[in-house]
Amino acid sequence: MAQLHGRIHEKPGDGLPSLMARLSARIRRAEHLDSSSRNRLLAQLESLPDGDRVCHGDFHPWNIHGSGQGFMIVDWLDACCGNPLADVCRTYVLLHHAMPERAMGYVEAYASVTGSEVSGILAWLPPIAAARLTEGVANESDELLRLAGLSP
Repeated sequence: MAQLHGRIHEKPGDGLPSLMARLSARIRRAEHLDSSSRNRLLAQLESLPDGDRVCHGDFHPWNIHGSGQGFMIVDWLDACCGNPLADVCRTYVLLHHAMPERAMGYVEAYASVTGSEVSGILAWLPPIAAARLTEGVANESDELLRLAGLSP
């Protein structure tokens, strides 16, 4: 899965919507954030490096179909142009909810196969988690606030 994700990130994202703009808009809309937290998260987002690669935006095991003969990645509605490490962090957040025992292992596997730093991936965690708050996924809000650094 990490190798497949890495291959996606090798492609230029020309013509796709900006990941940074999408995250910023979602953080601005998130109802669970007070003004101070929102501003801190937006500043943190702005401090992170933008990118120009294809980002799937919803990469997780249920969007990968196939076997050893070949794979097909589905659900490209959230595809955008940005930093691959942000896309991997989004996968971490999705896995953290569904398969918490596997989430960090995925980040480590991606870092290993691409030569990325785990810390570089996790630097995206607060804004990625805060942006997910706008998706209204039942039973995730408290954990997303914690991942965003907004609650103990």
